[in-house]
Amino acid sequence: MTNRSRHGLLCILTMIASARGGAQAAPNTEQEMERVRGTFSLIAGVADGAAMPSLMASGMKRVAEGNVTTITMTGML
Repeated sequence: MTNRSRHGLLCILTMIASARGGAQAAPNTEQEMERVRGTFSLIAGVADGAAMPSLMASGMKRVAEGNVTTITMTGML
């Protein structure tokens, strides 16, 4: 399966999951947002199917505050 096919399949599965959740997903939104708020440092990653060098991964950070998520790599957006 090509990357384009995988991306298309992922989009379709995401739309189906969203449609199934419907109005029931709304009450859990705040709880889910609370779980992902804060600062997270990457300890390992995969880019284009290959393991990311640990030095590169250690320089990445994700900060979620309110409705804004910022991802930086060595301090750069």
